[in-house]
Amino acid sequence: MEKFKLRDYQKEALTVLDTDLKTQKNVLLSAIMAAGKTVITARLINKYWETTDRHFLVLAHKQELVEQFHEAFVTKTDISEKNIGICCAGLNKKQIDKRLTIGSVQTFVNFVDDYYGCDLLVVDECHKIFIGTGSQYDQIIDSLRVKTPNMRLLGLSATCFRLGSGYIYGDRCRPGTINLFPKINHKISYEELREKGFLMPLTGIVAVNDQLSAELENVDKSGDYVLDQLGRVMTKLIHIETAVEAIKEHAGDSNRICVFACTIDHAEKLKDAINIEFPDQATIVHSKLTQIERAANMQGWKKGRKRIIVSVNILVEGFDFPPLDCLVMVRPTESTGLFLQAIGRVLRIHPGKEKALLIDLTTNTEKFGADLDNMKVTIPKAAAEQGKNKNEKYCPECDEKIHIVVKICTKCGYEWTVEENEKIIAKQMPELKKILFQKKEPEKLFPDVPPTWYEVTDISINTHTSKENGKKLGQIKIYYGNGIEETYYKNSFVSVWLCLSDHYDGYAVEKARDTWEQFSNEAFPESVDELEEVTINQPTRILLDCSEKWPKIEEICFDCDGDDLPF
Repeated sequence: MEKFKLRDYQKEALTVLDTDLKTQKNVLLSAIMAAGKTVITARLINKYWETTDRHFLVLAHKQELVEQFHEAFVTKTDISEKNIGICCAGLNKKQIDKRLTIGSVQTFVNFVDDYYGCDLLVVDECHKIFIGTGSQYDQIIDSLRVKTPNMRLLGLSATCFRLGSGYIYGDRCRPGTINLFPKINHKISYEELREKGFLMPLTGIVAVNDQLSAELENVDKSGDYVLDQLGRVMTKLIHIETAVEAIKEHAGDSNRICVFACTIDHAEKLKDAINIEFPDQATIVHSKLTQIERAANMQGWKKGRKRIIVSVNILVEGFDFPPLDCLVMVRPTESTGLFLQAIGRVLRIHPGKEKALLIDLTTNTEKFGADLDNMKVTIPKAAAEQGKNKNEKYCPECDEKIHIVVKICTKCGYEWTVEENEKIIAKQMPELKKILFQKKEPEKLFPDVPPTWYEVTDISINTHTSKENGKKLGQIKIYYGNGIEETYYKNSFVSVWLCLSDHYDGYAVEKARDTWEQFSNEAFPESVDELEEVTINQPTRILLDCSEKWPKIEEICFDCDGDDLPF
């Protein structure tokens, strides 16, 4: 195993996953792109390898991801390569007799009946699992659970939601949908990794006040936009020219640019237009090229012989090229996951990389927001409204309802012209605005209220049971009042929460130990029952931030009077 040191947030994730897998059959890890889901998986299985005789299966949906997992196990664990089997037709390997098997879903489903079974199944990009549909995932999971009823399943995803059904955990989904995961067991966020310097800050140049929205209303949806119709909209001259002008104006100092297109025709037209403005600087990858052509074009871009690459889907998910510093989005989508996966391509850090820029010439940012950890996800209703048909339009003269492809009204004879369809967008290029993709700070309810010191009037120890997971927490209630003014809140107390080792472990317990030292000279309680038997010190005063919905402790002062308070 090569000398590889896990980052602190990866260690924390391992602790949580190890704990939850002991008691829960289905565990979900949500981790932003580039957080190291592959490494976390490899080190988790490595932890079990020597101490147990368990069998393991890792499934991915792409050949490239199978290779990525294999490399991680070979280079970052103590597991010998001879104990690792690969089941992937694209790699011309169909090994299912090893203690650790790494496979593609599409290949492994054909061998699941002959497979011995596993104690831990890891599914990468688990938002693709759709229970109760008879899918390949369904077939594999059902078969493995028959072989090993107590099998644990660990799901990995950066996008824990699915177009057409909502979130993939709990009941935050379309009525009638069956979710495999009860909750997110652990989350590694973009905000956390950006602040720690492991991901790039993302700047955006996004379209506002754009007429594209009106055009998209006439594009049918089957979950996402119907691609051939979407392609006809986006290949209009106005949108091609907008993309070229945006690259010229905003990406002049970018070293590697990737343009995400809708269709092959759209991509080819974009590449040709870009090469007119920037001679011989653009190349292309799409499914109609041979593997040799795709590989050659990719290498030309990666090596710097071409500065711009235009892609259709191929580079959206699972593609890693850290030097990429500019992403141009000209592919409107209804899928939060698709948009976030695309953005993830530009977030990785790299020596000499000074920025990560998203040029969004669609309605995507407006639709989904700029907080990458809390993007808007639509949870569909149980059924579409009766009588509503997206393939219908209304005549502007007589209000007759007719099919959208009909050009002449059957009632009054009104004729839609090409000019009418184009005039909406022919007036001007969309206005572009610069934004920073970051966590949206909550609005302060009382922005003019400064932090205030309050006298502590009482203190108590309680226990609280989480409604989400049934675990018990220790609760120190601090009652306060400054004796002169009333507080802004209904309850004049604030809570300090303690995660104790009879229900929690890892980082949460260590944090509770640090907090405990402020309140008591006694040993840290190891259980909720012990907590109720100890004595704690009552603070004299607390400094509260009372500008938001709930009061927040800024500072706690023990054995001090008014003259001792810090400024």
